Amino acid sequence: MPEPLYYGGTVERVVTSEDIVRGIDPGHRRSFAFPDRSVCGDKLIALARPGDRIVIMGPRDDTLAEFASDLLRRLAPAT
Repeated sequence: MPEPLYYGGTVERVVTSEDIVRGIDPGHRRSFAFPDRSVCGDKLIALARPGDRIVIMGPRDDTLAEFASDLLRRLAPAT
């Protein structure tokens, strides 16, 4: 996961992706923290296997559709 995005409001900016990953790893799940979205996308592409589902989500981020479309394009079989 890349770093959380904060779009204002009263939310404190103290939680990082490393904090979230540390909370997941004790559950014996693989999790990764990345410095930015492009590195995250590269890792998703490297890990993806036929039949996998990738969920892209985030709050009020208009660029997520573009990120998801890029992943689909990169995952599509060459024709």
